[in-house]
Amino acid sequence: MNGDSPATKHDIGQQHSKVEQDREQQPSELKLAFEQLRSEANHRHADLVKRISDFETRLMQAFYSFAEANNKRLAQGEAATALVISRITTLEDRVLGLEKRLNIPPS
Repeated sequence: MNGDSPATKHDIGQQHSKVEQDREQQPSELKLAFEQLRSEANHRHADLVKRISDFETRLMQAFYSFAEANNKRLAQGEAATALVISRITTLEDRVLGLEKRLNIPPS
């Protein structure tokens, strides 16, 4: 069929068949496009979930490291306090011993 000759019933039938075939293919092409979009969206969702999980893990590790450092500082402070109390007790015992020797009644 060229551009100048009139269309025959056969030409029209061929064009009609071609349009029908295109119409039948469109839903499958759209379905394929939607499946690709869905697959990409699922992939992005899974990637986002993994990144959030990794971030949570790093954040929790940082908090635990901070807590461990604070526990060590607290233990050192408690040890220092116990040492000071021990020294004060020793000094009180020595003062009491001096008071006994000098016969000074305790106050």
